[in-house]
Amino acid sequence: MISATELRAAFAARDLSPVEVVDAIGDDEFGAFITLTLESAREEAKAAERAYARGEARPLEGLTLAVKDLYDTAGVRTTYGSSIFSGHVPSTDAAAVRMARAAGAILVGKTLTHEFAWGITSVNPHFPPCRNPHDVERVPGGSSGGSAVALATGQAALALGTDTGGSIRIPAAFCGVSGLKPTYCRISTEGIFPLARSLDHAGPMARTPADVKLFYEALAGRAPAEPARRIAVCPDLHVRPLEPGIRRADEYGPDVRMRLEFASTFTVEDYTEATVVREQVRASFARLFSQADLLLTPIAGVSPEPIGDASQAFRDGVLPYTVPQDVAGLPSCAVPVGFDDLGLPVGVQLTGPAHSEGRVLAAAERLFSATASARAESASTR
Repeated sequence: MISATELRAAFAARDLSPVEVVDAIGDDEFGAFITLTLESAREEAKAAERAYARGEARPLEGLTLAVKDLYDTAGVRTTYGSSIFSGHVPSTDAAAVRMARAAGAILVGKTLTHEFAWGITSVNPHFPPCRNPHDVERVPGGSSGGSAVALATGQAALALGTDTGGSIRIPAAFCGVSGLKPTYCRISTEGIFPLARSLDHAGPMARTPADVKLFYEALAGRAPAEPARRIAVCPDLHVRPLEPGIRRADEYGPDVRMRLEFASTFTVEDYTEATVVREQVRASFARLFSQADLLLTPIAGVSPEPIGDASQAFRDGVLPYTVPQDVAGLPSCAVPVGFDDLGLPVGVQLTGPAHSEGRVLAAAERLFSATASARAESASTR
């Protein structure tokens, strides 16, 4: 499947047209999208084609963009994954959407998210199921599941996700694509429906780390790539996450309703204790990064569960690997490295100190390149 960087080169050489790419977007058989915007996308693709002809292409010119339905999009239905907002149409774009479009990206649709992004499966009772393209009976991961599926199936070259407890990295790993959770506040969350403001991160997703870098730099500027010479592998930094803290209870899906009810039992003392744990996690990372440049860890200790299982064991097998980076606000990039015995993608994550996105992305590119033959070999035997 052609990457975003390859697409852009083909557009510049006039070997391929952005219009052809938009026209090739097929049926949404895996449930990646809540709303498609292909008619307006085709008009934008025509404009992109003209920009390439004039030699005036912007950094993301003509690249198709899938946006998690947690981001506001001007004139396009934005549900936040909820029936409560089923008819909501914002008047302005979220900041990250605005920047992506200003760089030339073409919005092709709003992707399915777990209800209000509060879950790691993307199983949402208000919409048709979103399916893992590698096994349609399994979840794609969440909460940015639709964005990962759109990338994995070729329906978009770039995607926007959010990450509060792993919601970019988990679906990236389960669907065999890449994604970056940047340093906290590095990319604006303006215009994104909040889940937990002290933990929410906006970030780019794409098929390869090189594509993620291209997208990230269009959103946040160039990331200086200091080489990583010392990489620590999976020390014991994992913590059990606290659930964040109802009206219209019958309009929520059962899993999110349960979490809201559970959140209402938390006290000020619980919150104070959680802030202490956050500082302990930050201190642990600080000690680690005094001795190593990056940390390499799994993204999950389990395979994506079958749709409908909704087990606590699944959450316990994923969240301890992804929550610490959100708690500490550190950049972490998901990198696909192969397939497991079930033929499902396996991804790992590289985490670095705050504001080290360049180093993280450079290492992610090298890891992706180094595992290319292993991915190809395991894919051929599936």
